Amino acid sequence: MTFLALLLLSGCSASVPSELQIWHDLCSTGDWVSSAEEAAAIFQADSSNADALAALMISAMLDDPSLELFELAKAAVAMDSAAPLAWTASAAVLLQRGPDWYNQAEDALSYSISLDPSIVMSLYLSGLLSEMEGDRGSASTMYSGAMELDPGFSPAAVQYARYLAASGRMEEALAVYETVSGTGPTARLALAERALLMDSLGLDDQADSLALMLTPDCSGVWLDVAVYHLQSEPAVSHAALEMLSAQSQDPDLLLEAASVYLDLGLHGMALILAEDLLDMSGDSAAVLPVLGEALFEAGELEEAEKVYLALLLIAPESPFTRNRLGWISEHAGSTGTAVNHYLAALELDPEDEFARDRLRVIAGDGYDPLLLSRSDNGFSLTCSADLSLDRGNRNLLEAGGSMLLSYRFNERGTSLDLGFGGRMVEWEATVGLGVDTLRTETGWADLTANYWIDDSFYIVANCEWDRQRFSSRPWQFNAYVAGGWQEWLTSWLWLSPELGGGMVSTRWTSDAVAEYTEEFTIYSSAGLFFEKPHTFIQRSEISGEVYFPPDRLEEFISSGRISLAFRTWEPLYVSFGYEVDYTRNPLIPTWEKYDTRFFTSLNFNLL
Repeated sequence: MTFLALLLLSGCSASVPSELQIWHDLCSTGDWVSSAEEAAAIFQADSSNADALAALMISAMLDDPSLELFELAKAAVAMDSAAPLAWTASAAVLLQRGPDWYNQAEDALSYSISLDPSIVMSLYLSGLLSEMEGDRGSASTMYSGAMELDPGFSPAAVQYARYLAASGRMEEALAVYETVSGTGPTARLALAERALLMDSLGLDDQADSLALMLTPDCSGVWLDVAVYHLQSEPAVSHAALEMLSAQSQDPDLLLEAASVYLDLGLHGMALILAEDLLDMSGDSAAVLPVLGEALFEAGELEEAEKVYLALLLIAPESPFTRNRLGWISEHAGSTGTAVNHYLAALELDPEDEFARDRLRVIAGDGYDPLLLSRSDNGFSLTCSADLSLDRGNRNLLEAGGSMLLSYRFNERGTSLDLGFGGRMVEWEATVGLGVDTLRTETGWADLTANYWIDDSFYIVANCEWDRQRFSSRPWQFNAYVAGGWQEWLTSWLWLSPELGGGMVSTRWTSDAVAEYTEEFTIYSSAGLFFEKPHTFIQRSEISGEVYFPPDRLEEFISSGRISLAFRTWEPLYVSFGYEVDYTRNPLIPTWEKYDTRFFTSLNFNLL
């Protein structure tokens, strides 16, 4: 359609009915409001004028795409099916209805051009349609064709210059912007685009001079630029919002700017602007939704909940507010409160899909009310105090404490963990004819990094150092890298085998002699884990691991573990566990191969 239409255009001049010439001139400046008023006056004087009705619809749709004018478009075509503007208006209405209607819009524009190839608005709308379909090359062809028909049609010039700038043809874009003159809306748009383009080229002084030509009364143009570039060129959109914030104190414009910041993912900027607006305007009903969304997207859920609850008092009829409160309640593990909010949302809008979907999930057998609460990103801190009794070659009583600081980067589980602790170890030993109670202290520290490749596979790296005072092994350092796979059997039960390798460095002493050993081992483990924080048994584990020196596979070391963690009261929980160790060739040949350990632990979740 596009190239054939351009062939037909050669030698044509802009053509509109004489009574619509003023309408066309206003359209050439991008003044859709005034052009719509002009067309409305003509149609009011002659309600049988299909061209005037079509002109009114075109301007109205370009000014406010949310208008529903489909029936009027059909009426215009019915009034005069041979009127090119009627088909152009029909296309304008169709393309604003969304992608499902683009083909019909293109057909209407093709027919309009076939009836009269000299109507600039048909080419301009064809360019807009191509842009909406993601074909900026075809759009630029249409815009340049519209400019050939009518060099004074500035909306096409601005769109063509935007295409040139996005294609890296900056100097050409600036030249086209400079052709747009006057004081109309499109001239202001061209001025703003020129200023931003010069700023990006490092021409700061010229950019500032152009920006100053836009008075505070014209600040809305920066918002128009920001919205246009939101998806394709977010950096330009951000720069336009900065210009708006610097030039305008209009609460309505700044509120819209905060919404665009949200769309850009700049939640901190949206939050600052919304808080300022709340102090500036005091219009809570308008500002609180943006403030709540900024807090929500920034992960400040407790603060967001306070804002949404305040908004609920002002505007209780909002399903969106109810859904946000429901989601926050779910995230906090308050399933009953979440259900109440979702049901309230459905009372307001029985077709609300979000509330329906969440209620279906909650009603499912595998739903874990606190699954979201334990997927928080950021820092966590856990402290533990434990007591254990070892039975085997030596009967040991151990007591100690530990601390784990963790930072979680995403919901999959990618994290960095730092742990350290100390223990007191007490045992009885035969000394001469008597039995003495001996005691030593141990300390340890480790650093672990987990990287999740996807929802099932991960890589883990760990290094650990431990110290045993007054023993034949004063210290040991080990490090390993492993790969793991996790299979969720339900939302609260998962299987996780792991395979890796690492190096163990140990210092041994015997009287005044010190010996250092280094061994590479292959490591393998598997575990079945259960976790439901809202139940009495919060967590349980059945796991096992084995270490193989590659050159002496028969000298493997293995262990098995079973543990239970019981909920008491937040943030405290108690753990009990039992471990069995098996060493194929003990360090001391007379020792037994099995050791067992029973342990208890008191744990505090501090962050």
